[in-house]
Amino acid sequence: MIKYQRDNCGYCGACVAVCPQQILELTENEVTKGIGCDECGNCTIVCPMGAFTREDKAMRYDFTWWMSHENDMARRIRAMRYDIA
Repeated sequence: MIKYQRDNCGYCGACVAVCPQQILELTENEVTKGIGCDECGNCTIVCPMGAFTREDKAMRYDFTWWMSHENDMARRIRAMRYDIA
């Protein structure tokens, strides 16, 4: 389960940009999550403030491999100019 901690959020919008289900919305003072989250974990990976965390630690992602493959999601993350690697 992915948890959102509003106090840690910097409202940068990185999570909104990488959500494949497009259910995250950046409002004035928080990020709201709509129905349909598939627990992919993209938001937990790109959040520079740690506002999104995974409650279960069993699932790990090789984000370096994922970023090495050109796809729409990777291009959007690169466009944000975060140093993820």
